[in-house]
Amino acid sequence: TGGTGSGYTLGSGAAEDTFMHFDGNAIDFYLGLDDTDDTFKLGIGSAVGASSILEVTESDTVINNVLYVSTTTIGTTTSAANALTIQGGVCITAGTACPVVAAGALQVDTAGTSSDDPGDVFDLAERYPASEVMVAAEIAAIDTATSAPAVVKRALPGDTLIGIVSTKAAIAFEGGNLTIGPDREDFSARPLIALAGRVPVKVTGAPIVKGDMITISDTPGVGRKASSSDSQIVGVALENWAGGVEGKVLVFVHTAYTRPQLATTGETITTTAITQLGGGDIFSLNNVSSEVLTVTNNGNLGLGTTTPTALLALEQLGFANAGVAGIDQNFTTENTVAGVTQFGTRLILEATSVATTTT
Repeated sequence: TGGTGSGYTLGSGAAEDTFMHFDGNAIDFYLGLDDTDDTFKLGIGSAVGASSILEVTESDTVINNVLYVSTTTIGTTTSAANALTIQGGVCITAGTACPVVAAGALQVDTAGTSSDDPGDVFDLAERYPASEVMVAAEIAAIDTATSAPAVVKRALPGDTLIGIVSTKAAIAFEGGNLTIGPDREDFSARPLIALAGRVPVKVTGAPIVKGDMITISDTPGVGRKASSSDSQIVGVALENWAGGVEGKVLVFVHTAYTRPQLATTGETITTTAITQLGGGDIFSLNNVSSEVLTVTNNGNLGLGTTTPTALLALEQLGFANAGVAGIDQNFTTENTVAGVTQFGTRLILEATSVATTTT
C-alpha cells in the first residue's frame, strides 16, 4: 500500500526478520529477510536462516547458493530425462561481452590476453609432482633420482625431456578433475606441464628464428636453439629472438627425438646413428672415427666420404680390398676409361656409360 504503486508490505522496518512461513505436512519452507546479515533467503524450516537454499545480498549478488533441481531445460521443452539440458550455446564469462556462440558450443572466458599472443590460455596441460619448485616457462624432465612415479624436475643436458611448464593453461587436468581456465601459476611444486598448444619457454644463447627447434641448454630448465647433434627437442619456435643471456620465445609444444639410434640383432650400437639434418645430408651412417655412408640432399651417394660430388663416390678409408668389385677383389681403373676419374685412393663414378676393368 501507499506510494505510487500497489502491493503488500511485510515488516515494519525494525530490527526483525521479515518472512513468510509455509507450513507443510512433512517439510516447512520459508522465504524472507534475515535481519542478522540483511540477506534475502529461501530455505527449509520455519525460521529464517536455517538450511538456506538460496541467498541474495541487498546488492543483488547471489552468494553461497545451493539450488537443487531434478531436471531442468533451457531453450527447449524436451530434456530426455537429463538433469540439465541447454539448447543453444553456453558462454561463461568474468564480465566481458560474450562472442557469438554456435549451438552446442561452450565458450569460456579464461581471462587470458590474446591481443599480443603472449602464450597464455593457449595450451592443454597436466599437473605433475615435482622434486623442486618449478617456474613457468621452464623445461621439465623426468626425475630419475627418485623412485616415486611421474616426478619431474628442471631439465639438464642428457635428461629425458617431457615438456614445458605452462604459464596459464586454457585447459588443465589432474586425474579425474578437469579445469577450464585455471589460475595463473608463476611457480609451483606441482606444476602444470603443457602437453599441446603454444607456450613461452625460457631460452639463452644464439639467436632464434621462427621454425627453429628448441632443446635444453646447460642452464637448468632453460632452452636454446637445437643443432643437428642434439637428440631431443621440446618445441618449435613461433617467433624470432635476437639472442642473449636469457629471454623467452613462444613455441609450439612438440617433444621428439631427432637422432634415432640403430642396433643390430643382439647388439647395442651407441656410436652409429642415422641423422636427418635440415638442409644437409639426407642420410649419414658413421663409425667411431669417420663417415662410412652419406647421401647428400641432391642425391649423391658417398662411401668413405662426406662430400660426394658425383652420383656415386668412394674413398678407401685405409681398409684392405675396399672397393665395389666383390669380396677379396681389388677395384682398378685407368684415367682413360670414359666417365671414371681416379684421384689417389678416392674414386668417383659419374652417371654416364662406363667401361670398367677389374683384376
